[in-house]
Amino acid sequence: MTFRQVLEVLWQRRLLIGATLVLVLLVAMLYLSRQVPTYSSQATVRMSAAATSAGEGSGSYEGIELDVDTESVTSPAVLEPAAQSLGGSTASDVGSVTATLIEGVRTNRIAIDASGSTPEEAQARANAVANAYVGYLQAQVDAAAERLEKDKAEQTRAVNAYQKQLGANSKDQVALTNLTSATTALSDTNTKISKLENAGAPAVVLKEAGPGASDATPPVTVIAIGLLAGLIAGAGVALVREQFDDRLREQGEIEPLTGVPALGELALNRQRTPKGERPVLPTADRRHTAFNEGVRALRTSLQVLMPPEHGVLVMTSPEPGDGKTFVTANLAVSWARAGKKVVLVGGDLRRPRLDLYFGDAADGAGFADLASRGDRDGVGEVTQDDVAAVLRPTEFEGLSILPPGDVPPDPADLLAKRSARAVVDHLRHIADVVIVDSPPALGMTDATLLAGMADGVAVLASAGRSNRSTLIDAVRTLRSNNRNVLGVILNRSRRRLPKSYRDYYLGSRAAESRTPSRVREAASEAPETVERPETVERPETDVTPEPAAPRSPAPEASAEAPRASQTTPTPHTAPAPQTAPAAGVPERATAPEGSASATPTRETRATDRDESTVTTAVMPAVTEHDDRPTGASAGAARGDDGEDDRRGGTPFLERAFARPHSEGPRPE
Repeated sequence: MTFRQVLEVLWQRRLLIGATLVLVLLVAMLYLSRQVPTYSSQATVRMSAAATSAGEGSGSYEGIELDVDTESVTSPAVLEPAAQSLGGSTASDVGSVTATLIEGVRTNRIAIDASGSTPEEAQARANAVANAYVGYLQAQVDAAAERLEKDKAEQTRAVNAYQKQLGANSKDQVALTNLTSATTALSDTNTKISKLENAGAPAVVLKEAGPGASDATPPVTVIAIGLLAGLIAGAGVALVREQFDDRLREQGEIEPLTGVPALGELALNRQRTPKGERPVLPTADRRHTAFNEGVRALRTSLQVLMPPEHGVLVMTSPEPGDGKTFVTANLAVSWARAGKKVVLVGGDLRRPRLDLYFGDAADGAGFADLASRGDRDGVGEVTQDDVAAVLRPTEFEGLSILPPGDVPPDPADLLAKRSARAVVDHLRHIADVVIVDSPPALGMTDATLLAGMADGVAVLASAGRSNRSTLIDAVRTLRSNNRNVLGVILNRSRRRLPKSYRDYYLGSRAAESRTPSRVREAASEAPETVERPETVERPETDVTPEPAAPRSPAPEASAEAPRASQTTPTPHTAPAPQTAPAAGVPERATAPEGSASATPTRETRATDRDESTVTTAVMPAVTEHDDRPTGASAGAARGDDGEDDRRGGTPFLERAFARPHSEGPRPE
């Protein structure tokens, strides 16, 4: 997976990442709310040089034993006096206390940390323990000095006694020896006492504790850590889910997965139907929406892939719930509004749902009844008149429905009979376009059987719902049975169009506002066929016709003339007449007012410079119409939503702005 793909996945899964981030932040807030506030304060005790020497290993403080180990700070001998000074009775009342030795050059220091529920409590505990520790050391020194004083008194009495013995008998060697020993011991004791007196206090409080600081992590830090952790966790969850998520997401995935092209992308229809009412087809009205434009684009793509006349299309999907019947109904309405005679066949004989959108027009005898009748009366006995008699008209001009009929117990067996194919073949001759709504392609053979009767099958997949593996299996099933899979349609796409696109194409007055008034006036007067003379100096391509007022067909021109290349002399001094076509050039039949438009044609013109002639070839062409019923010839020659007039092979705006014939030929 490339870095760009990772970014695309993260953007597509942004909601999941956001949810994970919010969850982590909620946990962080819960932690902050349930956190018990604690504060700690520190007091510093400085040891004297003698005490430092005793603590470094000699163990002797000016000749006496002194316990200066940091562990004694947390001993009951220190904590109990501290607790009593705070109003407590036991060492546990002091709370958590730690002591840390800080070594120095001549003297060491001990940092005493105490905790409490408030800053003041922590401060009081630290000071109490520090003072208790200093008092503990001083008490040891005082006890040693008291013992030395007692020893001194005893030794002094011994010296006095031995001196009396020598005074009585100066030659008493034993008394002399004892006196010497007692005098030496007294001298040592006096030395120790003198050192203790000169050594001073073994430790003093160098720095008293201040108000306690909070031990808890600052809320800002917790939120920052939660934010970072949430983003990392959300990205991880999104990437992992993407690896295990098999749902189809975008149109670009279709062709690499299935090997067939993507026919179109239909936006999610957000129109809601009130409860109890029949759902409204979006293409039934003339609103410019992303869905309606998508249906028109789909219709155009299918027109290119299907035969120009009497084509049969089967619509299926990988699984139920993809919106197949809804899209099929809208496509049928769109095709009917384009001036085609359309028959919508209820080919889903298991769960027919066309009545949901067309009401009674989709009920009654239909496809299953015709196929069964042909089977009973003999294969091929169903006639075209029988099929036409069962067709039900709809409220949309040009659209008829062949209802599914009575649901048979064995739909697949019924569709496998030749009588079912005969019904579809008769429909080809009745309508310009036949659209069959079939069941899903997986798990049932109905769609495969119906596709064998059609010119092609389109598979409808739902964005964010259809599984990739299911779509691949559906397409593979159809192609393995030699069915012509035209492509895949992506339904319920949530991809948003750029704002400029929506304003330009989908605005309620976009078409009206972007067409100048003089162009609209010219369009209303434009004839169905416009011709103008060509000069030999004009290039063979890029010929722009000029508008002319509607003219009546010349009596000598015949609509039955063969469609072949004709050559007409081109004068150099006078324009061609506007009331009749040039001699020898076949004129197209103009649809009468109120009737269906003539068959779309395309003219291709070229100028022979050497012979000063204009060659005009008339050939049939497939034309994309607007979703409105065609009637008047001007409407047939001009799309309602500003499309090019492909009947004359010339864009409508070029016709509207072309110079009139009265101006004569262009100067050389």
